[in-house]
Amino acid sequence: MKKIRFRRLIRGAVVIVVLQVLRLILVQVLPDTAANAASFLTVFLSILMTYIFLISFAADTLGGKIPQKIHLAGELIIIAGIVLGVLGMFQAFALDVYRLGFHVLLASLFSFIAWTHIPPKTVGQEAEETEAAEMGGASLASELEQSA
Repeated sequence: MKKIRFRRLIRGAVVIVVLQVLRLILVQVLPDTAANAASFLTVFLSILMTYIFLISFAADTLGGKIPQKIHLAGELIIIAGIVLGVLGMFQAFALDVYRLGFHVLLASLFSFIAWTHIPPKTVGQEAEETEAAEMGGASLASELEQSA
């Protein structure tokens, strides 16, 4: 499983490097206007691919490991950030609050997209862990009683 995670990261890094090399080549070969467009597109695709591969890596790494209550709390905090960012952008009193609202909204939207790609533990997984903890505690208590 670990090899697959790192293979995806390596593939992502290779794609990003290829896009950056392509940008350097296209700037030299194409006329100015086309070179500017090609440069923009390759940089944009590099940023987008980096975000996609990081989300994929986070989902593979954290998927099924976060308890549902914590996952829900994180989701609600991010949604609160989205609401605060929108409120900050729609107020008409202070430019600094508008700028802060934009940054909070942008970070919250990116966070929400990433967070919703990470599945929480299922109810069955949480029940198994609780049962295993109870069984472990019971066996530890019986071992202590036997040794005493």
